[in-house]
Amino acid sequence: MKMFSFFKTIWFGIIFLIATSVLAQNTTSVFEPLPSNSEKLDLVYPKAYLFNSYKIKIPNYGVAKIKENAPDSDALKKQKISISLTDLNNNTVKIEAKSTQEYVYSVKTHYLENNALRILKTGLEVDTEEHLIDSIGPKMIEGTIITNLENLKKWNISLVKPKNPSIFFEIGSLTEGDRTIKVIPSNLDSNYNINQEGKIHQDALFYELIEDGISLGAIAFNGESGIWFKPDLETATKLVLCSIMLLLINF
Repeated sequence: MKMFSFFKTIWFGIIFLIATSVLAQNTTSVFEPLPSNSEKLDLVYPKAYLFNSYKIKIPNYGVAKIKENAPDSDALKKQKISISLTDLNNNTVKIEAKSTQEYVYSVKTHYLENNALRILKTGLEVDTEEHLIDSIGPKMIEGTIITNLENLKKWNISLVKPKNPSIFFEIGSLTEGDRTIKVIPSNLDSNYNINQEGKIHQDALFYELIEDGISLGAIAFNGESGIWFKPDLETATKLVLCSIMLLLINF
């Protein structure tokens, strides 16, 4: 029995190491966070949205034009997304992307208990049908980014958002040549440096952009929303990062 227990312990130890190794390949939980002197860009959302096309103003930086066509009504929803961003120096970047997500439709029959008058007259309950829609698959986005800087370098976008995304689990990347910038969900724990004034809500969620173990930028949701950049980023990289973070707003 002792020998069996010994081999059982070794076996579970091997399984744990394998699982840990696999998990480590798909997560980015250790990286150099944004410094306290990171550049912040506020976002001014439109008061009204018209025909799936709208503008987001970024004071002292530029304007982004965003267009999202209505998704298909099929079980596999497809949508085209276009983002054009121009900064104050007329540098431009454009995203052309497509998103897909699988949905399921179901019908629920229930009784209208508040239709008391008809029930009293007929002695019958009134039933109705309600169509329910729910996503059952991950949302995927594939696309490209092109700027008018550095010989029109072209970046590729690949994002996959699970139905229940995990903090620090990589959901995609931007690639251009030998450069890869990872996209991960994060929280205030990894962005404590940029919360010096305590304005960011403790439950705020972030999307973080990581290259070679260093955070280049982040966008926050809930409470104090905004975009932060690592200081001294070159113009082309800032344009690309800003555009992808605008894409992530509705991801």
